[in-house]
Amino acid sequence: MRKVIYGFSVALLTFTLGSVIYYLTASKPSSQPIPVIEIKPPAPEIGPEYRASIPESATPVGLLLFIKTRVGDAPSGSHSVTLSKDPVVMDDLDLDESIDDTMISIGGGDRSAQFRIFERYRTSMTVMGEGPHLDLIDWLHFDSEWIELDQLGRREFRSLAYDQMNSSKFPPTTKSELISAVRERASDWPAVVELAKTCRSPHHAPCAVSISSVYFRVEKLVGDRWIKVGLVEVPFAMGC
Repeated sequence: MRKVIYGFSVALLTFTLGSVIYYLTASKPSSQPIPVIEIKPPAPEIGPEYRASIPESATPVGLLLFIKTRVGDAPSGSHSVTLSKDPVVMDDLDLDESIDDTMISIGGGDRSAQFRIFERYRTSMTVMGEGPHLDLIDWLHFDSEWIELDQLGRREFRSLAYDQMNSSKFPPTTKSELISAVRERASDWPAVVELAKTCRSPHHAPCAVSISSVYFRVEKLVGDRWIKVGLVEVPFAMGC
């Protein structure tokens, strides 16, 4: 009987020791790092919603606007400016040069690109004396709507003719407002203030209304939409 109990005790001890060893071995953490799988979102498709994010001033490098001028009915030359993201001023025209009903063209950039040009004009008031005159170009104005120019060639356009512009249109104003505007801008020129007092309206001499600036807006076709690539102002001398 003792031998049986002894044998059973040895077997139980062996089983218990084996179980402990197995548990300790199986529970030991692995030294290998757990791999991390990175899931990236798919790249967005290029569509109209992405083309719409193209900045309005994405002007091609070296894009030029050429404007032919004339004196009377005779061609007199050509002036050019480089378009940029900011408005530019073409202020090198001679006093007798005209740019109405003349050719405007675009140079430089991608030769396959499509362009269109819009024109608008601005009228302002002037007070004329015998020689010197006061142009109120920072007072009231009439600004026309943008008018798309006729296209003569792939990059050639025809500017507005003078009879397509209402050069006498001007915002309503009173005589007292007119005099105050002149006095504010010519406080050290009392003679022109006295002249303004004789004007019944901006259209009554020695006051007059005429075109003070013309603007050209150049647009380029990018994808399925037109974007502005340049704005050019051409100021004009007023008075006589």
